[in-house]
Amino acid sequence: MVRIAIAAASCLAFFACIAPSSDPAGEDPKPGPTSNPPHSGHEHTSGKADDLPCAIDALMKAKCQGCHGDPLLYGAPVPLFDVADFEHKDGKEALADVALRYLKGEGRVMPPAPNTRATDEEIAAFEEWVALGLPGRGDATCGEHPHPPDKMDPPEPPPPGTCSDSPKLAPASKYTLGTSVTDTYVCYGVDLPKSAKRRQVIAMTPTLDNTQVLHHMIVFTASKSRSGTPSPCAQMESDWKMLYGWAPGSTGSQMPKEAGFPIEANAVTHLVVQLHYSNPSHASGKQDGSGVELCLTETLRDEDADFMVFGGTSFTLQPGKKLRMVCDVKAPQQLAPYLPVNVFATFPHMHKLGTRSKLELIPKSGAPTTLVDVNPWDFNHQISYPTDVQMKAGDTVRITCEWHNTTPDPVYYGEETAEEMCFNFITYYPKITVAQWSYLAPLQLSTCTNTDLP
Repeated sequence: MVRIAIAAASCLAFFACIAPSSDPAGEDPKPGPTSNPPHSGHEHTSGKADDLPCAIDALMKAKCQGCHGDPLLYGAPVPLFDVADFEHKDGKEALADVALRYLKGEGRVMPPAPNTRATDEEIAAFEEWVALGLPGRGDATCGEHPHPPDKMDPPEPPPPGTCSDSPKLAPASKYTLGTSVTDTYVCYGVDLPKSAKRRQVIAMTPTLDNTQVLHHMIVFTASKSRSGTPSPCAQMESDWKMLYGWAPGSTGSQMPKEAGFPIEANAVTHLVVQLHYSNPSHASGKQDGSGVELCLTETLRDEDADFMVFGGTSFTLQPGKKLRMVCDVKAPQQLAPYLPVNVFATFPHMHKLGTRSKLELIPKSGAPTTLVDVNPWDFNHQISYPTDVQMKAGDTVRITCEWHNTTPDPVYYGEETAEEMCFNFITYYPKITVAQWSYLAPLQLSTCTNTDLP
């Protein structure tokens, strides 16, 4: 039975999202760097010699301090308020140098999607500041910031009267992070009881508890119940389907007005909530009980929504080498009565060695459309990307995955973080209901070509 591991994350933090270990429980038992983060608990004192120059201060307020602020949020390990913060070394490298690489998108992208990236002018100013040796502000007086900060506003609730029921997905008890844990994945289950009427999920709103450690959250549908008590989990089963994902910078989810995810009548619906926690400072006593509120309607919309997955599994990553895999799948003519379908979201997934993930729709006639192109790829920041295209009979969907195997051993397809994957989950409507169809069918029907890269 095919099993698909999946992780989603997004945070403004420069260093909060160190990739989780491949420990079976999803936990990292080893403490992080032994040096203490600068200004732990935030003890910043405003002094002209240490204050950031006005342009750098504006950039930090607009792009970074949503996580690297006071308090630290979403697993961010260090504040970014003054020169001393950037002089602090993470191993052999000053945080200023790491920050510059991430702002440029070298290795990782900061701030990550869906947040707005720094402009070329802002990056150039930061690079010049680093080259000058991180000088302080001196006697300069800063005016208004030229760009407002990215806002992480709470999502708007569904309009009054829209929801016939609003079940809250919450754990039976809060999860307590161990002090030895840097990153961990935790799951709990919630069952929606039987209803005499068929319903649809048309909106999902996160209910956030401890944003200092919560890095991302995903809701899956499942074929069986899971305990409501949170416990470590490392991977998802093949029957799990992603219903909703939250990460910093994103909001609640509203379905297209034509569609909703079906909740069948007279059957218990099994849901699993997966949470990724980041506790790089190894703080004690950190607890979280985050969840999601669903908006269910008995006033059924015209169409049901569903998922399908594209990708490939036949590849070998040789030590020290780079590889590109391109997989094509053509919409079968047998599906013509069920096409076109409207694709409204795409969710790419790879592991730590991935460097690029691209999804294209190549119509039977006309120019290709790029649905998403994540380049460079960052394992720690995986989110859903909105799109709006139609897939018609005869169209081809192409997924391109690239890797750089920096390990001394060959790497193959597999579930573990140290192995690799190449998937893209798309959300669409109307749901294909032919009996022989499976959401894994595009993956199974793909034709893939592998090419070594220089």
